[in-house]
Amino acid sequence: MAIVSLFCCGIVLGPFSAIKASGMLKEMDAMSNVTWTNRGTVQAARIIGTIGTVLAIVGIIVLAVTGGWR
Repeated sequence: MAIVSLFCCGIVLGPFSAIKASGMLKEMDAMSNVTWTNRGTVQAARIIGTIGTVLAIVGIIVLAVTGGWR
């Protein structure tokens, strides 16, 4: 979802993937007796989801300012 948010539907998929990844990181932290091998992947999903959200918001602002919706 996070990677797809970079190319389309960033305003929806970006926050969803970032929130989901943050929840998974909290779950991982709560279970300290387990060795997680995919923690880096989850952190990357959170970062990419955040970037997708920011890019979507910047794109909407640019379209609104330049009148791209005419």
